[in-house]
Amino acid sequence: RRLEACHDQVVHPQKRLALRPLLESVLGRLLELKQELVELDLSEYHYMDHILEELKLTPVSQESGGSRTPPTHTHAPLSWN
Repeated sequence: RRLEACHDQVVHPQKRLALRPLLESVLGRLLELKQELVELDLSEYHYMDHILEELKLTPVSQESGGSRTPPTHTHAPLSWN
């Protein structure tokens, strides 16, 4: 979430280009880990209640936060006049 928010808020095109591959790598690794969990548990669904209980967290505090708002900045085209 933080990498995605960082990518959305960066104005400099060079920094955006550097963050994009990092974001794609992290998302790819998350998909790999999800596949490993499916193979270990033989299920698409994973119940993490016991882990949340050990960490003294509530499921509400761990929700994704809903939909993301689009960035408010716009990139104006460069002019060489």
